[in-house]
Amino acid sequence: MDQKIWSINGIELELDISDADGMERYETAFEIMAEEEKNIPKEGKRSAQIRSYCKLFRNFFANIFGEESADMIFKGVPVSCEAYDEIYVSFLDFVREQSVRAAAKRAEIITKYTPNRQQKRLLKK
Repeated sequence: MDQKIWSINGIELELDISDADGMERYETAFEIMAEEEKNIPKEGKRSAQIRSYCKLFRNFFANIFGEESADMIFKGVPVSCEAYDEIYVSFLDFVREQSVRAAAKRAEIITKYTPNRQQKRLLKK
């Protein structure tokens, strides 16, 4: 599996968080989400709260991948907090795995090209 491809609901979407443009879309989506979250009704019908909550995630993915992709992500998915949370967690796992792999790769490079103590002592002599 390509570490920059998120597979969900039968589609594959690309996001590279090591790329400035990809990271900017990701960051902006979270900023917008934080603002939109304030508009979820705290009172009134629970059904309206659920719809607002789910719309929050649709907009989040639309801001990262585009409207059409967001529609495809949620195609056939019930407007359910639980169902939307599962998709969101899947996405967060995808991003976390990408971050872990990138950090491990950077650490490997640093280790490979940073001399150890014994090598430093030999160089000083």
